[in-house]
Amino acid sequence: MRRTLRALLMLCAWLKPARALQRIQRAALRRKSALPAAQDEQALRETRWSATSVLRFSRSPFAAWLDAALTTASGADRERLEARRDPPDGFSLLLARKGDAWERQVSKELFRDKSVVDLSGGTLRATGTAETLEALHTNADIIYQAPLSTDRFVGAPDFLVREGSQWSIFDAKLSRSATPAHVAQLCCYAELLEELDVDVSPFATLVLGGGAPLEHTRRIHLPTYAAHWRRLRGRFLSFADRFDDCPEPWVVQNAPLPRGDAPKDAHGRWASLASQLLVERDDLFTACAGLTSRQARALKREGVATGQQLAELKPSRRIPGVRGDALRRLRAQALLQRSNDNGVAWWPLSPKGLRADDVRRILLNEHKPRRVCPLPEEHPLDCYFDLEGDPLLGGPRGREYLWGIAHRENGTLAFDAAWAHDAIAEREACRCFVESIEQRFEASEGRAHAYHYGAYERSALRRVAAGDAELERKLESLGARGAFVDLYSVVKRTLLVGEPRYSLKNVEKLYRGKRNNSEVNDAVGSVVGYELWLADKNPALLDELVAYNRDDCESTAELVDWIREAFPIARSEEEVEEALPQSEEDKEKDLLEEDILRSQLPVVASSWVDYHRREQRPVWRQRRDWLDAPAWDLSEDERCLGGCSKPTLVQEPVKRGTRSVFELSFSTPQITKLQGGDAVALRDDKAFTSSRASIVDVDLVRGKVQVLCNEVPNTCSIIPDDYVNPAPLPAAISRNLRGLLESSSTSVLRSFVSRERPTFVDVKTEGDLLKPFDGSAVEAIRSLQKGSVLAVQGPPGTGKTRLAAEALAALMRDGKRVAVAAPGHATIAHCLSKALDKIDCDVMCVKVGSRRRASSDDPETALAQRSNVITKPRWDAKLAKELSDTDLPVLLGATAWALARDDAVGAFDYLFVDEAGQVPAANLAAMASCASRIVLLGDQAQLPAPCRGAHDEGGASSCLEHYVGGEELSEDRGVFLGVTYRLHPLLCGAISELMYNGKLKAHPLAEQRVLSEGTGLLRACAGLAIVDVADDGSYRSSTSNQKEAAVVASVVAELLQRHLEDGSSSRPLSTDDILVVCPYNAHVRAVEAALVQRGIRRVRVGTVDRFQGREAPVVVASLCAPPSQQDDDEDSVASGGRGVAFVLDVRRLNVALSRAQCLAVLVAAPDLADGAASSLDRMRELAVLSRLRELAVDTVVADESVAGEP
Repeated sequence: MRRTLRALLMLCAWLKPARALQRIQRAALRRKSALPAAQDEQALRETRWSATSVLRFSRSPFAAWLDAALTTASGADRERLEARRDPPDGFSLLLARKGDAWERQVSKELFRDKSVVDLSGGTLRATGTAETLEALHTNADIIYQAPLSTDRFVGAPDFLVREGSQWSIFDAKLSRSATPAHVAQLCCYAELLEELDVDVSPFATLVLGGGAPLEHTRRIHLPTYAAHWRRLRGRFLSFADRFDDCPEPWVVQNAPLPRGDAPKDAHGRWASLASQLLVERDDLFTACAGLTSRQARALKREGVATGQQLAELKPSRRIPGVRGDALRRLRAQALLQRSNDNGVAWWPLSPKGLRADDVRRILLNEHKPRRVCPLPEEHPLDCYFDLEGDPLLGGPRGREYLWGIAHRENGTLAFDAAWAHDAIAEREACRCFVESIEQRFEASEGRAHAYHYGAYERSALRRVAAGDAELERKLESLGARGAFVDLYSVVKRTLLVGEPRYSLKNVEKLYRGKRNNSEVNDAVGSVVGYELWLADKNPALLDELVAYNRDDCESTAELVDWIREAFPIARSEEEVEEALPQSEEDKEKDLLEEDILRSQLPVVASSWVDYHRREQRPVWRQRRDWLDAPAWDLSEDERCLGGCSKPTLVQEPVKRGTRSVFELSFSTPQITKLQGGDAVALRDDKAFTSSRASIVDVDLVRGKVQVLCNEVPNTCSIIPDDYVNPAPLPAAISRNLRGLLESSSTSVLRSFVSRERPTFVDVKTEGDLLKPFDGSAVEAIRSLQKGSVLAVQGPPGTGKTRLAAEALAALMRDGKRVAVAAPGHATIAHCLSKALDKIDCDVMCVKVGSRRRASSDDPETALAQRSNVITKPRWDAKLAKELSDTDLPVLLGATAWALARDDAVGAFDYLFVDEAGQVPAANLAAMASCASRIVLLGDQAQLPAPCRGAHDEGGASSCLEHYVGGEELSEDRGVFLGVTYRLHPLLCGAISELMYNGKLKAHPLAEQRVLSEGTGLLRACAGLAIVDVADDGSYRSSTSNQKEAAVVASVVAELLQRHLEDGSSSRPLSTDDILVVCPYNAHVRAVEAALVQRGIRRVRVGTVDRFQGREAPVVVASLCAPPSQQDDDEDSVASGGRGVAFVLDVRRLNVALSRAQCLAVLVAAPDLADGAASSLDRMRELAVLSRLRELAVDTVVADESVAGEP
């Protein structure tokens, strides 16, 4: 019937398109004017759910329930709910007003010269949907606000735009960047249209703010994110069914309980009610500031579910999973928050944290101990600053529109403010501010400081200064020399305050009581006030904003005074670093960047000039934070070991000039990622100085660590020493890019930078590069023209290494000189070994450099044992001369550090870059001058190039990503190896869909490789299987999960009972046939221990990075992570911000699963895919995991009998 109706509508539209459009427009206008509001509300109640409902549920089921209850309630019930709801806040109203205005602007531009059907003002019901379907079958170009309705969901996309035979969804968003909420809405609209049999384009468009209408758009590939939406929608419908079954949903007690660890804005206009309910039930998160989700789970597991129970814990009580000093702090925090009857309670912390006796003294309200002041000595040139920013203005980062600074003048606190109503004024305000701080700092010989509260100000300064090299360097220099003091960091390290949060608004109650009652009393109010001023230019509003900013600056100054009074013991003076003058090298870099920007080269090349310095900045910043942090704080950081003491000499120096081995003790449980061989620094916990050392061994069970060093402080903390000297790479980049600017001749670097298509000797190519070479990539490489770059993308198991070996062997027969580079020495050694196996002529093979730690089964060790390989510790002049003097073909393996040297320029005919998806483009710019041709081999869908710094767009790309110009390699620019010999078709199908847009196919031979049928937990013979391990927080740190480790051991034991069948042959699975992949080294150790407990040895267990390039019939991947609702949850950002997002990185998942030849087993928490998506990258990660669950051939649940008792 539906198809018949559609056919009639299409015929009508074809015969009388103009008349049909007019009829629909008239009907829409009649509906707008005639439909009563009550009928509209009733229509909404009939269908009820929308994408907004689902998104609200994802953040707060409590708020979603009450929103739905308010919609369905009537009379007194509705009035009671309305009375408990917060009034609309000014910022939300402002966003709604500006959003409507933005949509009107976009409409005006989008409708230009188009035929439009306007269905706005209609109802989300069946009749409205019928009008939408009728409009879709006219010749209209655009349908505006088309109502859509199905059995459970409704929606109205802003615009449906005709694109050929399909309809594409366009949505206008005031935001300057696309968010998961925007994409979820698009997925909902697409699903509604598909259910109505509408041909929808897989691409939707977000029209973003921050410029003219249609100036900033974001094209969204909906299938990439659809699985996440489907999973979220499924969870919501279960929730909706419970709501429908509730006889009185408007009774607040029937709603789901609000979560105490939810973000403060998650509950919307029910935030006050949620806070009230959390206080009434004495929720742990409300009663104890700073509590993490992992700590809360551990406490609840031991029966501690309220703030009262936490405060009343006995000093001797131990909570498994929470360290003793951390538990003392939590108990003290809970006590202080319950002791605020006579003002805000507080307690000073010692550098070692909270002493055992401190909790008793807090309980008895004894006098506070005298502590050393954590602030520098007061100076007349000290200043206190605060910035006000509007995220709705300017470019993607918004605008800092008010710059306030307070300072002492004639004994009183003076205040100055500068307005920045446009981008030019903002940059000038930043320059004046930085120069003012610099003058104060220099005039005081480094004794004056600029105080602020929170990380926002420093981050805003860096954002505004970005792009101005001189301003960036001044900021970095002032930061490195300690000119800025973040009082939030000081308060968190040295104080416990009896408040539920440590915001300035809360902390200032210590010295102010209640905050000033002004019209503008928080940052959101300031944004609203400034937007109102932009609308009507009322000068009184600016005065109010200045008063608010001044109040914050003065409060910051008062906090400094209070801290100095509360901590009466003055601290010892520190040496102040002298400012380094701008070097000639820095001046040359500035000139080079400017010249590149004025040239025809791509802008991204300018970001490579200072790439390595930007990479180093976070390292040094983190190091400074670690050097200043108290030992108890470092104990909570899994990258460090805090509070080590009782050093004992284990081994004296073997000979003069060598170092000794000392053993130190630390309190347990303390989890760390540090392991034997790591370079570290020993931070003296009393003097706060540091010395270099290296780890010999770490025993987490006994709480012992052995270090190799000259001497050890009596009490110290161990922090990583991650610094890698980038020389000679920065100088080589400048040399090579300057050469490009000064010469117009063809060069391989120019081809790379400009992404030029490869050319070949005596061969012209159009379209498929391999067609003239009969599909032979080796012949294409041999024929590569000088000055050309050829990219080869090799997905898992497609023979990329074999191709490289065959090409290298052919080039050796041609007498060429070839350098092989890669991100690491092991990869280089593996590639050289495979090539030597195929080379059948005399060559000079050299391996330059090596890793500090190389095991006996490492490719480097095996390569060094070959008789025809010369190993050199480093590149030097002697090696350069040997290479130039030989008449033999040359095959040399080295990293960029060797190939970027001046005496390597022009030394080779070819440069092969293996795993080019992990080599930064800046590094290739440094070493490109060593060869006349470049072959990039890798897969940008696997492990990415490492990146720590903040770079301009494209500046952090790998060399393969830069040259390809996106995620897909076009056939006219390189070679895509599209047949995998490794992956079984069932496994290949999943990986191909998610990572390669379906282009990767399995070879028929791969289908013959399967496992015998299982009889235990797992029965799958090939493909992807998922084992769900419910996470209750037991036995878990941020980087290891012993429950999952026990399940992995059970799965491995079961697999070892099965056979591997390959065609007509069959044999038992052995330990060599199984790889176990983990995200963290700590979890690797947990899995190894669980395997040993089951009597299983010699199974290869390691991280993704270790196994890239390896394969086995079976891979067991353990994700070791629970879902995280917040990105700032300490559990989710453990180990240096590498939390759930690190575990779910799609490229790491691709590497982990694609090591398997026939069966990949994913061991994970069942609700891991239900985490909150804070960005599109995170949403894609969750979508990939959701889609993997849909594609799995077997999903089983590991019960307690399988998990065992760790």
